[in-house]
Amino acid sequence: MSLLLSSLVIVLLRPGLHEAAYYGRQLADGLPGTFNSSWLLYPPVVSTSALLFAMVLAVFKPRGWVWSMT
Repeated sequence: MSLLLSSLVIVLLRPGLHEAAYYGRQLADGLPGTFNSSWLLYPPVVSTSALLFAMVLAVFKPRGWVWSMT
């Protein structure tokens, strides 16, 4: 599950890396620039949701509530 989530974050963030690098170069050169950072919100939200879902499945088994040490 962790490997899947790590891969998804990398795949989702990679398309915007060139745009972010270009924005950083503009700022370093002292030029004004605009950068739409709203797309950076989705990967952490999706990853956190998937990890919470995995945790819920680990605690509350699909066959019922299991807290025993068996």
